[in-house]
Amino acid sequence: MSRSHLIPLALVLASCFSGCGDGKKSLPNLVPVSGNVTFDGKPLEQGIIGFAPVDPTGQSASGAIKNGYFQLDTNASSPGAVIGKYKVRVESKAGGQPGVAASAAGSGRPPVPPKSVIPVKYSDIQKSGLEADITKGTSALKFDLKSE
Repeated sequence: MSRSHLIPLALVLASCFSGCGDGKKSLPNLVPVSGNVTFDGKPLEQGIIGFAPVDPTGQSASGAIKNGYFQLDTNASSPGAVIGKYKVRVESKAGGQPGVAASAAGSGRPPVPPKSVIPVKYSDIQKSGLEADITKGTSALKFDLKSE
């Protein structure tokens, strides 16, 4: 192989290996964030909470809600949230049934989707009315959702 072919090959290999590492993306100003979600004063049994940054260059965060408690993750390897202002959404559903496929004996039935156990407005980031300001000193957050 001539030297003129080695330079492009070296550049390709260098670009492939430059991304190698432990796969963790370093996020600036990441702080641990946890808190509680209640619905009409009672802990929300289960659900998902999502934080969308107001700054379009920001990083979103989310977490599962269990017995009213949540802890945010920015991604799989970064627990917490980046400092900044966020709009918040909460979703909690229950029930539902899988559908039954049509058979030779009769027609099937479509699946029954789970129903929201809280007002649907809370699942819409633009309509929820929930906000958070994450700072270095942020302690446990609290969101008290109300029935309509």
